[in-house]
Amino acid sequence: MYCKKISLFLVVLAIIGFTGEVSAQDLCNHPLISYDYDCSTIPEEAPDGVFTVLAEETHDSDWYSDGDKLHIDACAEGGQAIFYRNEPTIATSKKMELFATIHITCEITGQWVQITYAGIGLSDGVKAAVMWPYGDASDGSLAVETTGDPYKTPNGTTNWSLPHVYKLVLDKSSEDPAEHFVEVFLKTPEASDYGDPVLHVPYSELPNHEDIVPNGPETPYIMAIGAAGSDSIWDNVGYNIYVKREDDITLKQKKAKDFFGITQRLDHTILEQRTFVVAHKIKTEAFHQGDCWEIFGGWSHVVAGKNATRDTDWHIGFAVFF
Repeated sequence: MYCKKISLFLVVLAIIGFTGEVSAQDLCNHPLISYDYDCSTIPEEAPDGVFTVLAEETHDSDWYSDGDKLHIDACAEGGQAIFYRNEPTIATSKKMELFATIHITCEITGQWVQITYAGIGLSDGVKAAVMWPYGDASDGSLAVETTGDPYKTPNGTTNWSLPHVYKLVLDKSSEDPAEHFVEVFLKTPEASDYGDPVLHVPYSELPNHEDIVPNGPETPYIMAIGAAGSDSIWDNVGYNIYVKREDDITLKQKKAKDFFGITQRLDHTILEQRTFVVAHKIKTEAFHQGDCWEIFGGWSHVVAGKNATRDTDWHIGFAVFF
């Protein structure tokens, strides 16, 4: 037992030494929030933060984890299951990425309405973006819902019967709202990158939140996964949320008179200085396994930065395997 304690202590030190995020340059495109769900448990018991079952839209379905992947069984007429996480940071974010590895093992076909899907979606409180198979899953097409006809890819774009990683990106980083958009990427789990997007949808054409999620949760800022009319297997669900690093301030008036009546040029960079945020964070996690149990815990701490709160977060968990 003594040796086990020493080895666990060394693991903690090693993780602290190699996971510290101390480079401001690396943080330029670093997400403010990153979430990972490895599907080793059911969504309601996810170790890094649970999903909530959207009860009003979940019926005639079942789900379970085999310890490695999540299985959603809803291959029946009326079968449906939806899970969501509340992320208030979405309200001020400039870019959101939601991804999951999905494949479909059973679907209801031959219906005159679309009832088969296994998809991912997010809402920024105003608009909602949802990605799902278009037509029969065997067609190999995917689509994003809009206020008109869905934007869809050609048949054969993907193979829903095999695991693929699907990533839904909502980008509002441009100062011009007309340039906000949603894109969909896909790749095989073995591929190193996604390549070019397979769909590009203007933000303005997305449906309103209340139209796409009529019986949704009270909070409008959600990340969601779900399936209907199909059996599907899920792995490595996660998301990243990015915020702007500083405000881009444009002054309507370029010059003004000071207290002495002298005309001076106004400098917008002075106002922007306090909106620039950089956080240097270190984090660690350690775990210890027994024959049929595991205990894990960790923490993260903001050690330095500019205009950032010095936060410390702790987490601990215990799992029993049967």
